[in-house]
Amino acid sequence: MLFRSGPAYPFAGYVNYGYGTSTDGLIVGGFFVPTTVSKSDVNSWNGTAFSAETSYPYIIYGVACSANAPGSDGIAIGGSTYPPGTTRATGFTYDGSTWSSIPSLSTARYLSLGGGPSTAMSVVGGSPGVSNREDYNGVSWSSGTNIPSGTHVENGMSLVGPASDLTIAGGRDAPAAPYPGQGYNWDGTSWTTFPKAPSNPGSNWYGNNTCFGSSSSNFYSGLGEYTGGKTNAIDLYDGTSWTSNVLTYPTPISWIGSTTSGNTSGSGGGIIVGGSDTSPTQPGLTNTYS
Repeated sequence: MLFRSGPAYPFAGYVNYGYGTSTDGLIVGGFFVPTTVSKSDVNSWNGTAFSAETSYPYIIYGVACSANAPGSDGIAIGGSTYPPGTTRATGFTYDGSTWSSIPSLSTARYLSLGGGPSTAMSVVGGSPGVSNREDYNGVSWSSGTNIPSGTHVENGMSLVGPASDLTIAGGRDAPAAPYPGQGYNWDGTSWTTFPKAPSNPGSNWYGNNTCFGSSSSNFYSGLGEYTGGKTNAIDLYDGTSWTSNVLTYPTPISWIGSTTSGNTSGSGGGIIVGGSDTSPTQPGLTNTYS
């Protein structure tokens, strides 16, 4: 897998999450810098360029998104405003021109994990201090099985893979440290715990990280922050064991956004946008991967 530089995102920011494929993606809201306010901007990705779309119904950041679906058939749900304001349970789909509401979550949250397709989506954890899981069948939400520790996970993480093979690693407990970094896989029936990534030796690594890939046997986790700064290291889990530093992102960064971090293609290709570096931001940074 390689990273390739892409066109700058339309605004410099971070925590701008999204969904879609490597040629049909949608990115929703996020922080705008240097003023650090959340936005309602939405931009699509066609594999070559970004295009402005209909604004999201709310100014928002930290939405949870479905995966394994094109940008014209996905879900964005939850989220909040910054400076601190309303935390939402509401969700919407986008048909290319109009946002339409779907049933709300039972618990309002932001910076939660989203994964699975729009008809079999899961949302896990989030702020403020949410640890439960909710599952969507395309019609309504129901209570799901929490991850084993009940740890509140958040910030730049994604549930990678289809609904029967969701995988996560990294993140942090609320409201801040520690960063447990633990990995979990959902096989459609139960959660299994697997070891921390090798670049996460202690409890101070991999907050605000990201995960991407196609399944639990093609699962990448990395970037993010630790007590000494931020990292560009990315590790690979093959379903049994980790290999450290298989990829190096162009810059140490955290709080990145991604349209396709949970896709099901064999290559795990997609796009990563924005993020916060040590400056503290990397304006409009875009990198594709395949």
